[in-house]
Amino acid sequence: MNFLEWNQSFSVGDPKLDDQHRRLFAYLNDLHAAWQDGQISDPQLEILDNLVIYTRYHCASEENCLKRIDYNLLAEHQQIHADLVARLLARQKAIATGRTADYLEFLTWFRTQIVDHLKHEDQKYISHLATHRVPELVSIP
Repeated sequence: MNFLEWNQSFSVGDPKLDDQHRRLFAYLNDLHAAWQDGQISDPQLEILDNLVIYTRYHCASEENCLKRIDYNLLAEHQQIHADLVARLLARQKAIATGRTADYLEFLTWFRTQIVDHLKHEDQKYISHLATHRVPELVSIP
């Protein structure tokens, strides 16, 4: 069983953004599986690095999409992303430098961040996105 399961309630109605959100879920689930198996070590830190890299990519991609549709709350959304990424980077550094090894706390924190963001912040732009379609987003599979 996955640590975080995707369901339609998380959808923002855009296939590319939904795929990116699913990918974030997958990275989180991979990290959780490695932690459960007791395999968190330097090679598994690569999963955490990938989660951070992909989170930054996704935030930039989503912001680009929102900019292209003239989303009126873009500046607020960008600040929320910036705050999330800053907290994510601080937690990544704490794990990588050995200041904390509390992976379960990290996993739970990030899961909460994703769910809260999708259910609250991203829901705010759904109707605007639906009425202002953007050309195909460039997607990293």
